[in-house]
Amino acid sequence: MGSETSDTKSGTPADTRSGVRVERRVAVRVPVRVGVSLICIDRKVYGWVSNISAGGLYVQADELFPVDARVLVDALLALDNNVHHLKVEGRVAHTQGGGMGIEFVEPNSESVLFVRRLVNRLIYGDVRG
Repeated sequence: MGSETSDTKSGTPADTRSGVRVERRVAVRVPVRVGVSLICIDRKVYGWVSNISAGGLYVQADELFPVDARVLVDALLALDNNVHHLKVEGRVAHTQGGGMGIEFVEPNSESVLFVRRLVNRLIYGDVRG
């Protein structure tokens, strides 16, 4: 069984088998600063999204949920004059220091499309699909 660590700079989970560092991330992430609430069963945690991708987001918070916890992600995202209420199920993929990597789990297609458009706008300056 290989070892899993987190990149101390980015909070990215990495596989370090055979001493070779391989990131498992496939979606491009971009830095943002958006308020968010995460709900797990009857506990609500507030924090800040520090980066986002079409596959998930990284949340900085004072309280952390355990790895593999299912959470409801609730945030408002804006693109131009369009505000989207992102309300999707996520899974805590990893924790590090004061933050959690949240992977989207079966998000509705409208939310995924909006996040993808937002990320593309921030990277490319346009709204590529």
